[in-house]
Amino acid sequence: MLKSGVENVYPAEVEACIAAHPGVRACAVIGEPDPVWVQNVVAVVVRSSTGGDVDEAAIIEHCRARIASYKKPKRVVFVDELPRNGAFVDYARLDAQHGGGGYPGGTTRAVRG
Repeated sequence: MLKSGVENVYPAEVEACIAAHPGVRACAVIGEPDPVWVQNVVAVVVRSSTGGDVDEAAIIEHCRARIASYKKPKRVVFVDELPRNGAFVDYARLDAQHGGGGYPGGTTRAVRG
């Protein structure tokens, strides 16, 4: 779970929304520490080879149109591949690579598939 202001944001919900975009092959969501809002939602996205030239604005708008505005990413990072720990996305590595952390109840998140 991420915390943005007083709102809870469930990464799986945001990831499902982003994954539905035709320009996305894979994605993961992390929380970036913020001194005012506790955390900002950050999407780490692998572009689809057939989905066109999707950019940050397109991903954010896609989310804004489908989920509550406070859940949409504040920032989108594009990568060639998501780091993996076996079959699962390695969220600890994503946090280290892209400035994630400050999760409610601890400093790291469990690895999810």
